[in-house]
Amino acid sequence: MAALKGGLQKNDLLFSLEKRYPRDFADLLARAERYARAEEAFKLRDEETLRERLTGDREPNEVRPRSRTPSGSRRARTPRACREARRSPPPKGFRDYVLLNAPRAQILTEVKDQLPRPERLRSPPNKRDRSKYCLYHRDHGHDTEECIQLQDEIEELIRKGRLGRFIRRQSKDRCRALP
Repeated sequence: MAALKGGLQKNDLLFSLEKRYPRDFADLLARAERYARAEEAFKLRDEETLRERLTGDREPNEVRPRSRTPSGSRRARTPRACREARRSPPPKGFRDYVLLNAPRAQILTEVKDQLPRPERLRSPPNKRDRSKYCLYHRDHGHDTEECIQLQDEIEELIRKGRLGRFIRRQSKDRCRALP
């Protein structure tokens, strides 16, 4: 049993085993299994909550009871990526975009004085694709036509009625923006 405890990371199970020593090996395995099931349940719940936040599937008045981890803390044991995604602000932008009759780069050159300064790119400069350049950000990492921030700013101006000349006229249908 000492070898098994020695191989555990600092977590709620190890704390429990130190707090109350297991009677025998079967007791140790049963407790480990209960903690594993609890951690899995918390992980699934957090993934479901994250998915609901990103997709907005939850009913507006739906109340979800707050549950706690076995140790009593509110923070569940989740992967770092899930915790960081939870901290990030909700996605900006639009769900549907007007079809344009010109490339975004051309629209940018004609209306750049109407656009706000772009937010800085979040990715580290050494990780960006040097073969792609965005005229809006004036930086490498993605092409102007792929720039979501520019797409959102153009859509905002269209909805305010300032860029009607760039709306594709033959089809007033709207298309879903692809991520």
